[in-house]
Amino acid sequence: MQYTIHPETLAFLQGIGQNNNREWMQAHRQAYEWAKQNFSEFVEAFIQSTMHLHRQENLHAARCIFRLARDTRFSKDKSPYKTNFGAFIAPEGCKSGWAGFYLHIEPAASFVAAGLYAPATAQQKAVRQEIYYEAEKLLSILQQSTFARYFPEVEGQKLRRLPKEYADAPEALHTLLRHKQWIVRKQCSDEEVLAPDFMNRLLAYATVVQPFIDFLNTALQEPEES
Repeated sequence: MQYTIHPETLAFLQGIGQNNNREWMQAHRQAYEWAKQNFSEFVEAFIQSTMHLHRQENLHAARCIFRLARDTRFSKDKSPYKTNFGAFIAPEGCKSGWAGFYLHIEPAASFVAAGLYAPATAQQKAVRQEIYYEAEKLLSILQQSTFARYFPEVEGQKLRRLPKEYADAPEALHTLLRHKQWIVRKQCSDEEVLAPDFMNRLLAYATVVQPFIDFLNTALQEPEES
C-alpha cells in the first residue's frame, strides 16, 4: 500500500491557518478528523519503514505525533491551534528527550529536521563533551557529501562564548561547542509533500541523517555501571 499526504490535509491546515478559532474547527470537525487520520497513517508507515534505523520495535505514531491544540498559558499568542501537523520519531516518543527525526507538514512551510531541540543543561554538557572527544567522527558525518547537500548547516541557539574548558579545541569545533541546540533541517515544498514518492524521499533523508541522531544519543546515554 502506498502512503501519501493528501491535498485535503494541506487544505485543512490552510483553513485553520486562516480561521484559527474554535468555531471554525467545530464546523470543520470532519475535515480535521480525516486530515488527522491521513497524517497518523503516514507517520505510522514511516515509523515501520525506518525500524531498522531507530530500532524501536514498540514505537507507534500515537507516541510521536504532537497535539494540534496549542498550550497558550504562557504565550501572548492565544490562537488555540497550531497550523501544522508534526511528529518527532525518537526513542520512547516525542516527549522522551532523546534526539530524533522530526516531520513538519504545513502549507508552504513543510520541513524535515533532526537532532536535539530542547536539551537540559546536563544534556548540553554531555553533547559538548562528545563533540570534543569524538570530533573526527562528528565532522565526518556532517561533511559526508549527501548529508551536506540535504542538511548544510547545524542550527540552534548558541552560547555567547566558547566554554572555557574547551579553549584548546580546534577552531572547526568552536561553533558546534557553543550550541545549546543541535538541529539540521531541510525544507520541503508542497509539491514534494504531495508527490507519490514523498515517503521514499523521507526514507532517504532519514537514512542519511541517522548517524547524526545516533551521535547525539550516544552522548546522552548514561555510562554503564561497572
